[in-house]
Amino acid sequence: MQWNILAKQDIPDFYSETLNDDYQGHASFPLGAVIAEIGVYKFNTIISDEQRSLDDIFAVVLNPDTDEIIYKIDGSKVLIMLPREQLNAFNRVDGKYSSAMHVSIVFQALLIALSHIHEYRDDEEKVWVSVLAYGIECVDDVDTLDEVDDTGYSIQDCLKIANHILQNPAKRMLNDLFEIEKTNDSDA
Repeated sequence: MQWNILAKQDIPDFYSETLNDDYQGHASFPLGAVIAEIGVYKFNTIISDEQRSLDDIFAVVLNPDTDEIIYKIDGSKVLIMLPREQLNAFNRVDGKYSSAMHVSIVFQALLIALSHIHEYRDDEEKVWVSVLAYGIECVDDVDTLDEVDDTGYSIQDCLKIANHILQNPAKRMLNDLFEIEKTNDSDA
């Protein structure tokens, strides 16, 4: 990658000992002149599962077998399995009501995953475990996944973690509903 730094205004009588020897310490740069050039630049990045989003660890899929909503945590993703009619409704809203989806569907899946996460803490194929473990580290007054004992997290801790990760979905949903009501009242 190469970058050029341009003068955004006229720079008359500029002095610097670090200027190229051709300038002998003095130069004037008109607006738009190239005043510096970075010939080679490297970006060092770390790509890890911990930095994935919730979209990467949850999947909403069809439950072809029953008329129930089923949550499965035994794969690399947490599956939210919806009956055909509910899956069609979910796909129709296509993100319009994310706070309602978070509080009603994702929150339940997250609670199930968190209540069993300690059972899978050493399973590297379960991406959802490492992503949630990273999220847990950001919650005050809750043990990290490495620190929690074999009984797992209490329901209170699961609720606290889920609310933190989903940014308090019940409050967001109620605020969204209030805004919808205000809009409907003003339209009437």
